Amino acid sequence: LTEYARIAERLGKPEEQAWAEAQRETLDAAIQKIAWDGEWFIWAIGDDGTVYGTKDYEEGQVYFNTQVWAVLSGAASEEQAEKCLQVVEDELFTPYGLMLAAPPFVKTPVDVMRSVVYLTGIKENAGIFNHTQGWGVMAECMTGNGDRAFRYFRASMPAAYNDRAEIRQSEPYVQAQTTYSTFSPRAGNARTAWLTGAAAWAYYSATQYILGIRPEVDGLRLDPC
Repeated sequence: LTEYARIAERLGKPEEQAWAEAQRETLDAAIQKIAWDGEWFIWAIGDDGTVYGTKDYEEGQVYFNTQVWAVLSGAASEEQAEKCLQVVEDELFTPYGLMLAAPPFVKTPVDVMRSVVYLTGIKENAGIFNHTQGWGVMAECMTGNGDRAFRYFRASMPAAYNDRAEIRQSEPYVQAQTTYSTFSPRAGNARTAWLTGAAAWAYYSATQYILGIRPEVDGLRLDPC
C-alpha cells in the first residue's frame, strides 16, 4: 500500500494515493492492536481464536517472516523493529543461517502448521530456509545494523563452507533450498540444491543493501551499510 501510494502520487492520481494511505492506516491500526506481543509479532490466528507465535505458545514461538517483513514493510515502529530483530538474533540465528521458526513443531496439528510433517530442524520445521536469508540481511541494513547484516549473509553463503565441505555436503558454488539447523543432529547439511529463490535474494540483498547500490526512479542511490 505504501508503494502503491507512492506510484499513484508520481502518476498524479491523488484519489488513488489517498485510498491506499487510508487502507494502510486501517491495516496498521489492526496490526498494532492484535499482532504485537510485546517483543515480537505473532504469526497466525486460528479459526478457533488460538493465537500462534505468542510468549504463551510453546512451538514456533518466534516466526522469522513476520518479524523481518514487519520491518521491510514499515509496519513496525522504530522500537518494535529494534526489539523483534533482537529476538531474531537471539532465537533464530545459527552458525549456518537464520531459522524459519523456533522452537520446532512437534505437537501442533498438521492443519495448523504443515511443517510438523518434517523432522525438527529441517525445512519449514525450524530449519534454515535459504530463500529467506536475504530478507534478514535487508531488514538489518534498513535499521543500520551493518555488521549483523553481514554476519547473517556470511553464515548462509555457500562459499563460506569451502574449508568445511563435509558439513555442508553440497556444491560450494550453488545455493540450496534448505540447510539443517541446530535442532537437527546433522546441523549445517544443505539439501535440494539448484531449486530455490535464495540466489536471487542473496544477490539482491548484498548489492542493494550491504553495498547499497539501488536504482530508483530519479537515479542511482549509493547507501552502503
